[in-house]
Amino acid sequence: MAKHGTAKKDRQNTTWATQVLREDHERIRDLFAEFDDPAEKDRKGDIADTAAAEIRLHRALVEEILIPAVRAAAGDPGALSEVLDEMEGWEALLEAVERRRPEDPAFAKAWKALRAELERHLKQDHQGLLELARTLPLDYVALGLRMGELRRQITAERPTASKDTSN
Repeated sequence: MAKHGTAKKDRQNTTWATQVLREDHERIRDLFAEFDDPAEKDRKGDIADTAAAEIRLHRALVEEILIPAVRAAAGDPGALSEVLDEMEGWEALLEAVERRRPEDPAFAKAWKALRAELERHLKQDHQGLLELARTLPLDYVALGLRMGELRRQITAERPTASKDTSN
């Protein structure tokens, strides 16, 4: 009987950390939609820059907080290597997007590839990562609070034009 209560408590505690990641996903989806909006054609460069910053921020939360915690709790320093590999694969595409402006044909190619990678990631919604994490004795509320703090720190370091993406 006590074990059932613990499982319920663990499920409830996954809310904060997973909510932070899902909010990142929503922000990125919203930026993709905003980029596609014909009314925003003059802002495509700013939107792409903001999207790149949000993608990097999301990656930092997963790489710096969630994956190390999962690896430590699982006792497996190689756990979730595929998630890290996936996120590392985004870097060249992010750089290609950031180096170009939307009117450059190379930008369109890089943006399309980055978006395809991210949409696949967003569709999966960290399923493997979250499935493993839910089986481990982690304090997901504390992880979520650390993610929130890292988000605030990274956001504060951004140039002013890219700061407000929480609309």
